[in-house]
Amino acid sequence: IAPRAAMDDVRKAKTVPKSVDWRPAYNLLTSASSVKIGDADMLFELGRLAWWIAQYKELSESERQVWLSRAVGHLEQAVKYRPAMGRSWIELANVRLQKKDYWQAKKDLFVGIKLAPYEANSHWMALWTGFAIWILLSGDEREQLLEQARFVIEHGEPS
Repeated sequence: IAPRAAMDDVRKAKTVPKSVDWRPAYNLLTSASSVKIGDADMLFELGRLAWWIAQYKELSESERQVWLSRAVGHLEQAVKYRPAMGRSWIELANVRLQKKDYWQAKKDLFVGIKLAPYEANSHWMALWTGFAIWILLSGDEREQLLEQARFVIEHGEPS
């Protein structure tokens, strides 16, 4: 419970502090996940936490890549167990973007957008990821992303 509560606090703050070492929380959540094998929510949170660890300023680039790979692995498992979880697809796309796997990021992003086009907890990440790979998008994909941006601008940030 403690890692999830800490992660919720960070999510509400809208920024992941790069000065926090999330590895103890990851280890605790990993232990908890061994009791709930195949739990897509737990795998999603492990993936997100591994991504946060990759942001830790004390890591070398090779350590960062290891944590990004772990994040991909957890998120791939999350979508395996719950393929309709759009937020997991969008987070997976964002992590793939950071690993410079642009084409797979694009594929995962549009699966996520199709499944959860206006989900409050993922639309900003979807927009950020989509605009980062804008040059790779077709005209229809660009229009789809812009439609989502219009929705976000019109409806604002969820409280």
